[in-house]
Amino acid sequence: MQKQISFKVSQYPVGASSGGVIGLDTARNLVPLEFEGKTATERTGFGEQYQHLHRGSITAQEDLALWNAYLMAKLCKYEPDQRQRDALNFLYDRFGQGHVCDNAVNYSDHGTLQPKKGYARAAIFTHPESFKFNKDSGLWEVNRGEGEMVHDFIPGTGFPELTNDGAYNPETGFPLSTVSREQAEASYTSRGFSPEFARMAVSRFWSRDEGAGVKAVDRYCSDDGSLGRFGLDADDEPGGRSPIIGSFRVSRSPSGARHATEAKARKS
Repeated sequence: MQKQISFKVSQYPVGASSGGVIGLDTARNLVPLEFEGKTATERTGFGEQYQHLHRGSITAQEDLALWNAYLMAKLCKYEPDQRQRDALNFLYDRFGQGHVCDNAVNYSDHGTLQPKKGYARAAIFTHPESFKFNKDSGLWEVNRGEGEMVHDFIPGTGFPELTNDGAYNPETGFPLSTVSREQAEASYTSRGFSPEFARMAVSRFWSRDEGAGVKAVDRYCSDDGSLGRFGLDADDEPGGRSPIIGSFRVSRSPSGARHATEAKARKS
């Protein structure tokens, strides 16, 4: 049986200030990125189809909370114990591999959102029940089951910039806004972070245009400076597979889902 590492993190996003009208042109209350539960110490299932790897794997939101903890530790603002530090180093220093997240995106489901330049309107799922390929339509479908779903804006492929709310939306785990790598790094250095830290903190995000249908989500760690340690990919086919992409298992405490529930309540 694989060893597990316990975490209880609740940190405000690196570089965030008071929140405000940022990213999606809506007022946001600044909230901490939280994860409470246990993580695996290695990835499994390399080479399997993504549709079979997402269940039980870490979500993009949980991955974001641990990534934020990793960055906070680099800034000496978070003190993980040695086992936690080893787990964070595994996730964000183990180059050349990644994992499927327990999320899905439907770029063809816009809900009631109005068009917004530079963004795709989409349905974003957390803990979806399953994916299914419809042979008649030739399209992938996602079964929500008892999972959560929100309609939100997803920025185009690029590099997440640091805003007053941080760089990522805590409700979805996706960036608030994307720009070029140079602009993204400047959004950190302009707030007093070193160029070295900015380079480490910025990673590439991939997305699709509206109408692209259902996609799986995965996260990849690369030592390629153009990609980064937290490369988040929201544009993969559920039937895809890769010898370097597996599953990273987590178990959650009853309070571990508190933030997601509160975020959903704030939006309703």
